[in-house]
Amino acid sequence: MQSPDDLQLGQIVPYSEYRASAGANTEGVKLNNRRNERRRNTTHAENNRTARIPDLLPTDKLPSAPNKYKGFVMRKRRGFFHFARKYVGVLDNGVLKLKSVDEDAKKKHKLHAEFLIELDKVVISYNDKKRHFMLIFRKESHMITPVDRSTYVQWKDAFINHRRFRQGQLRAGLVTHSDQTVRITTRPTANLADNHHISEPTKDTSQANDESAQLMQQSTELNQKIRAVLESMKEIRSCIREQWSSEECSGNESIDDDTDADEEETEVSVVMPENSHKCLEETRNGSVMHDKNQPNSLLVQVISLQQEMLSALNEAKQMLDDMQQKAIKTAEEMDNKTIPPAIKEQKESAKIDKRDMRSMPNSSKLLSPSVVVSPQVVPSSEIAQNEPLFMPPSRRRTVLPAEQPELKAIPYSAVLRAKLPMWAYEPVGTLQVICEELQFASQILDHALNAQSASIRICYVAAFVMSSYTFMATRKQKPFNPVIGETFEYISDQGWKYHAEQVSHRPPVSVAHAEHDKWEWSSCVAGEYKITLQGNAEITYKFPIELKLTGINESYKWSKAKTIIVNPLKSGSKRAIRNEGTISIQCSNGHECQLQFTNGSDNSVSGKVYDGKRNMVHRLAGVWNKELNRVLENGGSAKLFEAPAVPKHLLSRFYGFSPFTITLNELHANHALELPPTDSRYRPDQKFFEMGDTKKAADAKEGLEKNQRKRESSKKYTPVWFEPGSPQGSWSSNHKYWPAKLKNFQDDHSKRIPKDIFDVK
Repeated sequence: MQSPDDLQLGQIVPYSEYRASAGANTEGVKLNNRRNERRRNTTHAENNRTARIPDLLPTDKLPSAPNKYKGFVMRKRRGFFHFARKYVGVLDNGVLKLKSVDEDAKKKHKLHAEFLIELDKVVISYNDKKRHFMLIFRKESHMITPVDRSTYVQWKDAFINHRRFRQGQLRAGLVTHSDQTVRITTRPTANLADNHHISEPTKDTSQANDESAQLMQQSTELNQKIRAVLESMKEIRSCIREQWSSEECSGNESIDDDTDADEEETEVSVVMPENSHKCLEETRNGSVMHDKNQPNSLLVQVISLQQEMLSALNEAKQMLDDMQQKAIKTAEEMDNKTIPPAIKEQKESAKIDKRDMRSMPNSSKLLSPSVVVSPQVVPSSEIAQNEPLFMPPSRRRTVLPAEQPELKAIPYSAVLRAKLPMWAYEPVGTLQVICEELQFASQILDHALNAQSASIRICYVAAFVMSSYTFMATRKQKPFNPVIGETFEYISDQGWKYHAEQVSHRPPVSVAHAEHDKWEWSSCVAGEYKITLQGNAEITYKFPIELKLTGINESYKWSKAKTIIVNPLKSGSKRAIRNEGTISIQCSNGHECQLQFTNGSDNSVSGKVYDGKRNMVHRLAGVWNKELNRVLENGGSAKLFEAPAVPKHLLSRFYGFSPFTITLNELHANHALELPPTDSRYRPDQKFFEMGDTKKAADAKEGLEKNQRKRESSKKYTPVWFEPGSPQGSWSSNHKYWPAKLKNFQDDHSKRIPKDIFDVK
């Protein structure tokens, strides 16, 4: 038998003989084919290997303004039937400007597109092998390739620096988001000069940008100066309190700062004589000395600091006015066919908070050294209206820093290892989720307090109870489990304030307390979990929730319904949350309301209200994630509560969060001076995940869990802000959190606060 290599041209052999001779080389051919395919796949993977430009982290300093960079680039929209076009690209203050240089369009007087792309939100990936960039938006992607490939490294550095600078300006509040990340306008190419003229910015625009950068730098320095003065005033105020509480002025009684909030209001007049001891604090070196010779020296120092702050604020206001005038002048000088900057938005973002300005003392009303100081001890319910530390932020964010990852199915191996992937979480913790139950509290309970009868009032309380479930319907992921000792506080702009603490890890117990001028709310959350035969997860809650209407001396108590998570391991689109069971709301006046949650996809709920003699007086009907109505005798209905619809962009891009939930994990600049180190906003894994960095979030989460196990093995944790309550195993507030916050958590009780619960080393 001849081999295939020995056959001559034109020689005829039987097919079976040829196949038998060729079979000996079949394995070698397959091996070579596999080797070549592997080589091709490796080369293809290397050529398509991309990386993303990282975001500016919350711990990073604000970067300085980078230099402008310009050059010729090719832009191609990703997809079929899209062609690359040549543009002049200019990176300026975090914005990419693309101007067309199509010669054919110029000759024919056609319109062409110009692009203004804000780099803070767009995802930018780069490919060092192919030397191009990919700008990824929510619905489309654009490939940017330098015409001169040798300038790729310079373009890459420019993209990184300008993106970080833009994010830093947003974080500092110096610029605002526009409605669109990409803005497109059309201009007739006949009005354009040559390519060199297009790539060069006008002299006036360049000068205006340079002046704007200088003003921003001066504004940042003024902001730091004002914060330093505020810190000095806080330290002096703390020193004054210590003086009042520790020393006795001549012929006057001392003031006890630790008076309980429930005691009656007392007013004590203290005249500070010239020979009394005074605390003079040197803020730069932290030393404290006592001066007996200078009368009222502390008050004089307060006056000087207030005058210094007023001058700094006036200077800052004048600087902001100059920035606005320059921005308006620059916009008017630009061509009216080019999209102008959002001057109105810049004005709104540049405005100084009017409430803060009103709270500042006028120079004509400053304290004099001989003034009589009359401090007044106020109950904790009135602290929010009298202390600036308890004022809510003037502006809250409307979106998260990064969009949610893809909702995937959770593998069973992760469940067995008890280590869920990061995409199974949402960037809020359990203590913050409990706070969501109060987002409609003020609106509903105000109606309850104004109700004309007890039966109508309990109907509104039932609406408040049902409103605490509305946020569940749009959620698909799991909140972060708090570490033991973790706390969270929230000061609402509707008059109530909330604080919570994780008092136990095994079993997990979260305790929360909220208070308002006219009501108090307490919750101790400890659930029992089990998996059903259908693969669903059921959560049953052990302890009741209490509500006290202090204005009318009524209290209510109820237990939460059973929560069912349907298809917890499947992809996000197949998961759902349902509630079933009966909630019995009992009032101290004998009235009772029974809310029945139906286990079904329609989320329906019905209720009956009984008076003290067990006579049914009202019927309720609704949908627990939408509304609750009181059924009238004539067949009509009276609306008790209606949940607002969640905006579509929050549903699809930001975990289904409501506008209220978006604000919970926001960390303001003044929080560093007001929050204890155990607040959930400082949790690193949650913050990394909120910023879109899942790898760092997973590493930080593992570090926190190791630190928690180490702390539990060394010492048993004693809760700081809650104490054992009734029934056994539950906890209640010790009413020491807000008085401690009033003292910047520098009192004796605050020494029990753990300092290292968020240590990930």
